[in-house]
Amino acid sequence: MLVGSQTALKQAHHPKYHDFNAAVTDIFKIDYGHVQPLMGAWKTPIRVTQEIYEKFKSSPLKRLMPLKRKLSDPKPGEPTLKKKKPENEITTGSSLDAILDDVVKGVDCEPKKGPFIRFSNTPNSAELGKIVSRLDGNLASTAKEATHLVMKSVTRTVNFLACVSTVKYIVTPDWIIESEKENHFVDETPFLIQSDKTAEETFGFSLSSLLGTPGRNSFLKDKTFYLVHGLNPPGRQAMADIIESAGGTVDTKRRSSNYIKEVLTEKPESYLVLCCREHLTLVRDLLEANIGVYTPEVVMSGILRQKMDLKSNCFMVGDIVDD
Repeated sequence: MLVGSQTALKQAHHPKYHDFNAAVTDIFKIDYGHVQPLMGAWKTPIRVTQEIYEKFKSSPLKRLMPLKRKLSDPKPGEPTLKKKKPENEITTGSSLDAILDDVVKGVDCEPKKGPFIRFSNTPNSAELGKIVSRLDGNLASTAKEATHLVMKSVTRTVNFLACVSTVKYIVTPDWIIESEKENHFVDETPFLIQSDKTAEETFGFSLSSLLGTPGRNSFLKDKTFYLVHGLNPPGRQAMADIIESAGGTVDTKRRSSNYIKEVLTEKPESYLVLCCREHLTLVRDLLEANIGVYTPEVVMSGILRQKMDLKSNCFMVGDIVDD
């Protein structure tokens, strides 16, 4: 319940919810597996660049500080009260600047020289991430900055679809393990992930050909997408990451049919609306205006094949199912 899991409410009579023997198990232990996506932000270091620090120093900080109360004027005959100065007070320069200097000195302002690594479908990614840090590597916070994708096998995950447009290498976890043994990042060639014929036949792509395609990070350049609410799978944010990694743009505002028609008249196939079948009622006006509304598959398969099949992934007005 503490982390949002409601399993206990549905299985209240299960024996494990009636065993309160603390000597055997910790009944209040939190299962972080339920909140894995929420824990990621706490593992990513915040880097403060020198430029941001200088802007912070030059900002009007005084108005953010609490005003000091002045001593009231002494009455006639009373001695004048003087504030005692602390012995350890900084007397030269700004005390706030001095504190900030100490803080920024302890912050790693520049990324490390090693590769930027992202994980996908890797069970022991937390431990591997620690090894990456010890070897002066970086854990990529976005797919765009990733240079290496580590995954056990080829699976069409969100990270795979986002990183396949940007990374230079897709390697197995053994690359990091071997690098730890050598105390430096070793050559990636022996650890490049092998093509999965089953996955390639299912989704109609070749991994080796895809990674050798020049300009794959700009495959969706000059294309704008609007993602209808409830887009699942893979979810609106996940789809936005996939699109932006391939050079596309995501429009967060719902446009009118007239606006989209004008854009498409000027440049055909430059504005695409993605929607799931269950939410087609939200774009009825676009379908009735003969504006293309497509399934998420048009992007996911398109990135892997470096070719968008608009015809096979397009909805029609007759696909709308009214409640």
